[in-house]
Amino acid sequence: MKIIKGIIITVIFISCIGFDKTKPKESTSIVYILPFKVSKLVKSHLDSLEVTKPFLCLHQSTDSWELFVCRTNEKQENPFVKRSNREAFILGKFYPIILESDNVFATSKTAEEVLLEFNKSKSTTQFSHYLAHDGNSIKFNNAGDIVEER
Repeated sequence: MKIIKGIIITVIFISCIGFDKTKPKESTSIVYILPFKVSKLVKSHLDSLEVTKPFLCLHQSTDSWELFVCRTNEKQENPFVKRSNREAFILGKFYPIILESDNVFATSKTAEEVLLEFNKSKSTTQFSHYLAHDGNSIKFNNAGDIVEER
């Protein structure tokens, strides 16, 4: 009987070792950490927007970056924002972030819909261009210095 109690206690102990509530859950998101000066400015723009679901759109040019602080259209939510696995960490909170290339090359169709279309016609169409630049923008260089604000 003592052996069975010992085995039960050992099993319970071993199963509890791997259970730590202080560790964050694993996430499939890609987290973007922006320069602190940029994050502060983004936060002030986010605070001034009176919307429930803001998102960010990042555009890269040759020598700088431009970050747009955007509002979700209540009538037609941007599907790239909805399905994005990218988040920008802005002073304690996470916000969806999409890339300019999403607006050029991505489709609003699901993978299953694209595959079905391809199997039927052996080609795919691309017609999902969403305007994401409806908000304020912050242009900054690779060092994180603000170059321009609109």
